[in-house]
Amino acid sequence: MTTGAAHLFDVPSGGISLAGGVPDLSPIEMRGLSEQVGRQIRLGGPTILQYSTMETPSDLVEAIEDLAGRESMHPLASNLVPTSGSQLGLVAVCRALVADGEYIATEELTYPGALSAFAWCGARVAPVPMDEEGLVPEALVETVTRVRASGGRLDVLYTVPTFHNPTGRTQGTGRRQRLLEACEALDVHVIEDNPYGMLSFTGRELPALKSMSPAGVTYLGTFSKVFVPGLRCGWIDPAAQYHERIRGAVETATLSPSPIAQAIIAGHHRRCGWDRAIARFREIYAGKAMTLSEALVASGLDRDRWSWREPDGGFYLWLTDATGVDASGLAEAARRAGIALVPGARFGGTGAARAGLRLSFSGASESELHVAADRLCAVISGAGTVQEGAA
Repeated sequence: MTTGAAHLFDVPSGGISLAGGVPDLSPIEMRGLSEQVGRQIRLGGPTILQYSTMETPSDLVEAIEDLAGRESMHPLASNLVPTSGSQLGLVAVCRALVADGEYIATEELTYPGALSAFAWCGARVAPVPMDEEGLVPEALVETVTRVRASGGRLDVLYTVPTFHNPTGRTQGTGRRQRLLEACEALDVHVIEDNPYGMLSFTGRELPALKSMSPAGVTYLGTFSKVFVPGLRCGWIDPAAQYHERIRGAVETATLSPSPIAQAIIAGHHRRCGWDRAIARFREIYAGKAMTLSEALVASGLDRDRWSWREPDGGFYLWLTDATGVDASGLAEAARRAGIALVPGARFGGTGAARAGLRLSFSGASESELHVAADRLCAVISGAGTVQEGAA
């Protein structure tokens, strides 16, 4: 099974994509970055263009520590496992921790790439109900108990606790503590996926689950959302007891992380740090989130039927149809109208998933967001702006 994600990054001909979670790279000063990379290749080409080891370079460790410290984590350099993007890290962790046929718990709405990774690894998914603060710990207890009572094995939870994909919901500190207590009582290990944690529109940074339970959590990190995704560079901070198993899985999958990608990120951090880019990303995405939300209201979308919460971080706005109707047909009609978005069924098989639409505001311009909202509202309301059968 594949993620089927490639088409999410394709903009419809003459249209606008609100599908893939594509970062806005305007905060990256390309000329300075180009000069930095050229200098690094001239001075260190024989090293950074060669194979490397699974050890995380010390200057990259500093870049990781800078991000981790903002969420109260203090990783050990010797424990970090470098990855070619966090998706590979997720596959490796699943391979290391979940045997074929075993279950992994997830939010009832979850990242499609995770669902594909788990299926590819032979794992079964046990969806856990959510509320406005994300995964419900009591529901996790019920789910794990039910699966185990039926003879299944469920020892791992995958969660995106901060600016969740696709809903944008965030587990508060109290919720995080309750969740970790439930997992400890159940002997369930947590995989914490945190690509959006730095993208708070208010500047509030919550403690990572990893910081609250180092032995109970394996953390997946990435530079894709605070720098650039094309370098495909991330890291795993595993629970110590699983370090060798996870490191072996990553090494088997990749042989060697990319030393040039690592060098570019470390060099950029050494030259610029993270503060300026993170602040600018937050400002840009906050503006786009507000623009999209206001544009949906201005376009006349029926608020009695369609609801959404104002995003306070991350990339996504989650539209929910109160009637519970499968929104997949609307997603296809929107595509014909020149708007790419993702139907909720891609995020899980529950009714809550099927009745939703995910709109990514991160990669579109503010003017495109206005146009997209108008077109989407026309599709939903059945206005005659889209001809039957139009391509």
